[in-house]
Amino acid sequence: MSLVLKRGRGGKWRKNWYADVVVDGKRRVFPVGVRVRGKAPARVSEAGSEAFEKSRKSAKDKLDAWLEKTHGKGHAEELIERLIESKTGAKVKHVAVADLCACWLGLPRSAGELSQGYTTACRAGFGRFVTFLAKHNPKATLLYQVRSSDVAAFMKDLHATVSPRTASMYLQLLRSAFARFLPGGVVNPFVGTITRKRVDAATGGESVHRLPFTPAELARVFVVARTYQGGMLHGPIVAAACTAMRRGDVCHLRWTDISGGMIATKTSKTGERVEIPVFQPLLAVISERKGNGSEFVFPEVAKMLDGVPNPDFRKGDGPEKQWTEKPNPHGLTWRFKNIVARALSKAPTAQEAVPCPTADVRAAGEAAIAKLPAGQRRDRMLDVFARYCEGQSLRQIVAATGYGKSSVSEWLATVEGLIDQRFVRSGQPANIRPAIAKLTRAKRKEGHGMLSASVRDWHALRTTFVTLALSAGVPLEIVKRITGHRTAEIVMTHYFRPDRAQFKSVLTGVLPEVLTGEKPVGLLEGKAGRSEKAELLELAEKLVKGDLTVAERNRLRLVSTMV
Repeated sequence: MSLVLKRGRGGKWRKNWYADVVVDGKRRVFPVGVRVRGKAPARVSEAGSEAFEKSRKSAKDKLDAWLEKTHGKGHAEELIERLIESKTGAKVKHVAVADLCACWLGLPRSAGELSQGYTTACRAGFGRFVTFLAKHNPKATLLYQVRSSDVAAFMKDLHATVSPRTASMYLQLLRSAFARFLPGGVVNPFVGTITRKRVDAATGGESVHRLPFTPAELARVFVVARTYQGGMLHGPIVAAACTAMRRGDVCHLRWTDISGGMIATKTSKTGERVEIPVFQPLLAVISERKGNGSEFVFPEVAKMLDGVPNPDFRKGDGPEKQWTEKPNPHGLTWRFKNIVARALSKAPTAQEAVPCPTADVRAAGEAAIAKLPAGQRRDRMLDVFARYCEGQSLRQIVAATGYGKSSVSEWLATVEGLIDQRFVRSGQPANIRPAIAKLTRAKRKEGHGMLSASVRDWHALRTTFVTLALSAGVPLEIVKRITGHRTAEIVMTHYFRPDRAQFKSVLTGVLPEVLTGEKPVGLLEGKAGRSEKAELLELAEKLVKGDLTVAERNRLRLVSTMV
């Protein structure tokens, strides 16, 4: 460690003394805060004028005082902190790990008040980190004391207990908060953390993909959707299945997007321009909704997704006055999964006779609950299940425990799903939750999150379209133009999910008989001796322009299956 002078751009000495130090194996040069006086020599090691030597002594005394205090505290960071103060003129402020959430939520934002959902997510993410760090490294009470090893251990705990999406959200939140409140010059321990996509790649792509519907399953979903809750979701579901559009894009589909038998719009996620033909099932749905008095084709779901802002809301009003109707995107997902469960299984009804829980059912239920993560939820579930097995009704359990009726019902339904057996007594409201969990969710592999993955939600309709189209021989370039994907890799990796029967059918149609034992479909000759591939390209161009006749549309369907 030594005092040094630094030259400026013109080759002259700068006006301040600098300290050249090595901290944690890294060289750092900071201004000491003492001006250089008098005439400097050609080399710093040589003696200068009397005023110069006085300024040198003042700088050395100040540096020695810092060193003594630093060694007394035993923290190399103390030296850095004081040098930074000299450089910036501002005292370094440290934020405690326990105060990080309050500091983050207290930052001024141009968007105004934070939503209740975001606030809840922040408290959950920061709270989980504070609790973990208190056990893993209790000495790290300030942000700059958190090390990359602490973050690595926290990540491992996250990916073992929550879904990849939740883990990614928490890590991004903490990375941003640390970057905002760490002192200048301190490395952010969350920089370089593996994101959700990198986690999938590093673990060999163990993410759970959506499951496509078969044509028969999709037909049953359409039928149930027409009768479920007045058919509100029938049109949006048909639109999503026939266009491969995402849920938000379907909800925000405008009449101005439809022209000449085509849908031309930009995707909300990537901003890519897509062009999609309007097939007959979707055309019938759109025709039913003409003249609905809204800019949206499906205004009911648009309102449910976005909510209805209160026009009289003013800054300073409470959050309860912000909305006339609050956004409810989860309600759309729940209704869709409800339709899927009813379409793909026989949903239970309130009139079905269900025997009271037997001793075997009770034993199986208690064993299943015991395998759940320890905590308040497991204890309450076990209490409710025991009371129910002893003959108490839902109302009696609610009165005796003070738990909410919906919570009691959900816990009993969870136990039904765990043991795959219904035991809720007849005369009580039907509960379709077990069927929804069984048909729309899938367990993750060990080490890839505690929560199950959603495999049949709105996005499964997009997967279904891509899988059926590619399996039928539709060229990948046309599929990309419909879905708005920029690369073929994304389509093939995340959306093309054929089952074994589809694989076999596609390969049998193109491989020679010597390999499959069956004659391949091969390429047929189109009009005027042209190959089907050339005809397909011509028809595709007409499709994009909206100039196809009914006969040409039928021909396109046939040709696309042969190429």
